[in-house]
Amino acid sequence: MTALFDPGILRNDPKHRALILDLFIGALDEVDPYRAVARHLQLGDDTVPIEGVDMVNIDRTIVLAFGKAAPAMARAAADTLPIDAGLVISNHPEPLPRPLELVLAGHPLPDDRSVAGARRLLRLGSEATASDLVVCLISGGGSALAEIPASDLTLSDLQETVRLLLASGAPIEEINTVRTHLSAF
Repeated sequence: MTALFDPGILRNDPKHRALILDLFIGALDEVDPYRAVARHLQLGDDTVPIEGVDMVNIDRTIVLAFGKAAPAMARAAADTLPIDAGLVISNHPEPLPRPLELVLAGHPLPDDRSVAGARRLLRLGSEATASDLVVCLISGGGSALAEIPASDLTLSDLQETVRLLLASGAPIEEINTVRTHLSAF
C-alpha cells in the first residue's frame, strides 16, 4: 500500500516544505484571537458591522471579556472601537490599553479572583443603558476564569468537583455540562 503523503518530501523538496509552512502559518494567523476580533469589528462610516450598529447614536462602548484569549480579543476591540469602559478576566498577565482593566483569575480551577471578577463583570454589564454598545468577548477557559458558584454551593465545593472531574479524564464537554449546573454565572 502506498502512502498518500510522503513525509520525506519535506526534507527533499524545499518548494513543498515552504508551501506547507506557509499554509501552517496562514492557518495560525486565521485563528489568532486578536485578528479574528479585529476582522469583525472594522469601523467604517461611523458604523460597526455588528448588526450595522450606528456609532453616532452610541453613548458608551463597554467591553466585557473573559477567557484565556480575552486580553488579545479586548486589545483588538480597543484598537478598533472607541472604548469607554472595559473589564477583562484572564490568567494571562498582558498589558492592556486604557480604559480596559485586567483581572487575573484562576484556571483551570476557579478561585476567589474568578468570583470577584465575575461579580464586577456583571456589575459593569448591568450599568449599561439602551444607548450603550456592549461588546462581550468570550474564549476558552472562561467558565473557570469568571465564575460564581450556585447559591447552594461554596467555592470550595465547586473547586473540588472540578478537580475530581479533571482528574477523572472526563472530556471537557462533559466537565462544562456539569459546571453549568454548579454555576450562578
